[in-house]
Amino acid sequence: MKSFFKNTRYSLKVAIVGVMLAASLAGVAQIKPVIQDPKLGRIVITDVAGYDLDENFLQPDQVIRLKVPVASSNHGKPTPAGSAKIKISLGSKLALDPSFDLNATELSNYFKWTAYTNGGQTMLVGDLVNPLPANFAEVNVAFKIKGTAQGKSTITANFLITNHNTLSTLSDEDGSNNAAFLKYTVGNVAAPGAITTLLDAKRAGCSVNVTFGINREINISGYEVEVSKDGTAYEKVSTVAAGNQNAYNSTFVISRNLQSKVLYVRIKTVYRSGETKYTQAKTIDGNCDGSWTLGVYPNPASSVKFVTIRATNGEFAGKYKFITVDMAGKIIGTREATLNNVPSYRYELSNLSAGKYLIKVVNLDGSQSAVLSLEKL
Repeated sequence: MKSFFKNTRYSLKVAIVGVMLAASLAGVAQIKPVIQDPKLGRIVITDVAGYDLDENFLQPDQVIRLKVPVASSNHGKPTPAGSAKIKISLGSKLALDPSFDLNATELSNYFKWTAYTNGGQTMLVGDLVNPLPANFAEVNVAFKIKGTAQGKSTITANFLITNHNTLSTLSDEDGSNNAAFLKYTVGNVAAPGAITTLLDAKRAGCSVNVTFGINREINISGYEVEVSKDGTAYEKVSTVAAGNQNAYNSTFVISRNLQSKVLYVRIKTVYRSGETKYTQAKTIDGNCDGSWTLGVYPNPASSVKFVTIRATNGEFAGKYKFITVDMAGKIIGTREATLNNVPSYRYELSNLSAGKYLIKVVNLDGSQSAVLSLEKL
């Protein structure tokens, strides 16, 4: 009888251990490894309207927006809920605006945000409570904050892999892009305005190359090169998009309508708000030297029905006749076209057989003419 109870107790222990082991193995089986690349972009500070601010000239009690770009390359899988957190420190000179609702951030449907103070610094923590969609595109998490004290400090942000409440273990394939920071200064000094400077304007033939610089490219959408014959009435001759650079180049052609003994050149700076500012004008000689240089491309021409006749100096402006002649002087064909201040013309080869030809281009008002050599393979 003792042996029977002993064996029974032993069997129960084995069964219980077996059940616990099976449950443990089942739990292990549920944990799925996920490899992704969560990342943060460059931190940006703007005003409430969304215009960029210079972080070196923030004002006390100024309400501003902090934008932290968040993205994740997920390889087709969502970022598991409970696997990550975003932690942001506002530094010692900024704090969360008391009127701001943390639930109003752009990613509040994915991250649950809380705020607390640690060592005199406001900390913002976003807990990933819902899976981020696969290949999550960059979205700015924005908070309203304000200056609380004057001085210098730094905003830091980190995308942390925590795996604190998930059955899927998240691994980061590139840990070098999880952090971002921005140094800032709060003080009573207003930010200096952006200054665009026309550095140079040089004419070569009928083309003018313009160089200009910008000291602080903030809230600028682009630039326009303007030209005037009398220094009063200006017209736009080229446009340059803002590209976060310190200097730009632009080239324009002096059209027949623009030719003048003196031309005034200036730069118009266009801000995102619609405001515009102008540089001082520089004067250049606006009389082209009369040269008109053409080229034909491709040359030799093979397996193409058209070639491009391009003005490498000057432009097409008027009514033109194009005459094709073979090497024996026989006219193969003629064509006329009216061209209005364009740099090139698409010329049809028709059924030219292989050989060498001359293309004579004549402005019918007698002001321009050129002869081009073309080889058809």
